[in-house]
Amino acid sequence: MTEPEEPFTKVTLGMVYTEVKSLREEIGGELAKIKAQLAAQWVVVGIVIVALGVVAGRSFLGG
Repeated sequence: MTEPEEPFTKVTLGMVYTEVKSLREEIGGELAKIKAQLAAQWVVVGIVIVALGVVAGRSFLGG
């Protein structure tokens, strides 16, 4: 009679640490990209607001 194979997978603390570390680095890189995109969007929004202010000022002041 042969012994049945173990139905479980052995997980070591080192395996968990390595996986968490790689996920953390991956998430950190993605988060940096998102922050850069948000910053660029706020720059564009600021430019649009200034442009609208200039147009409104010219129309109200007749310049």
